[in-house]
Amino acid sequence: MSAPQSPLRRGLRRFVRRRSAAVACTLLSLLAASALFGPILLGDAVARQDLALGAAPPSWSHPFGTDLLGRDAFARVLDGARLSLGVSAAATLLSLLIGVPYGALAGYLGGRIDAAMMRLVDVLYGLPSVLFVLLLMAWFGRDPALGLPLLFVGLGAFSWLTTARLVRGLVLSLRERDFVASAQISGAGPWAIVLGHLIPQTTGPVLALATLTMPRVLVEEAFLSFLGLGVGAPRASWGTLIGYGMESFREHPWLVLFPGLVLAATLAALYSAGDALRDAFDPRELAR
Repeated sequence: MSAPQSPLRRGLRRFVRRRSAAVACTLLSLLAASALFGPILLGDAVARQDLALGAAPPSWSHPFGTDLLGRDAFARVLDGARLSLGVSAAATLLSLLIGVPYGALAGYLGGRIDAAMMRLVDVLYGLPSVLFVLLLMAWFGRDPALGLPLLFVGLGAFSWLTTARLVRGLVLSLRERDFVASAQISGAGPWAIVLGHLIPQTTGPVLALATLTMPRVLVEEAFLSFLGLGVGAPRASWGTLIGYGMESFREHPWLVLFPGLVLAATLAALYSAGDALRDAFDPRELAR
């Protein structure tokens, strides 16, 4: 008789069986591969200017057309994927690195410590996070050395709050289990129990939340870049490309259409994968 599978393994098996998850993961894999290798294969096409081809419509040689300076729009969209996806992934990772141990420790310790830690979360929830990021980027973001790190730090600075709340709720339901009591009897300290026993049990739901957090961060990054508060030249994210294209949208709509479509497809794939993960790790489904 085979050993029972862990909740994480059972959840992942349910996830990969979903057709929507397969489609979303395939699209996301293609986008990630394009972001990593596309600009390398295209060489200097990202920055090469040809004023004679300025604002040329889509063609076989330039599938997404060219911008006002004659730069290939397809190459710039691929290069923008590096920045947009990289910043959103880094900010989401930062939210996990802060929110998971914070919420797990609060849930495990309980009592007044838990109350104090969660009151801090409630206070930060009441602050205008977008305004904080706007001020941060407006004040420091023009420094080329600080722009990119500040962008994902600013975007991740408030994203961990939801993660902390989720993990705390999960740990509150787990800390009375037998495996926690066994670890306590064996002499394990709070951090050893939290890191070695409780956090691994929350992997599935946290993974689902991260997949739903990334598109929100991606939209915030695009919004900041659209306003001109993203990472400065020569890099251009999808939001920056859309912002540039809006200046001549009536005459050259393809400069907005193609980066906008790629951004929308990425958001749809991320939300679809997140919904599939959430359903796959639903405790009611795992109990079957």
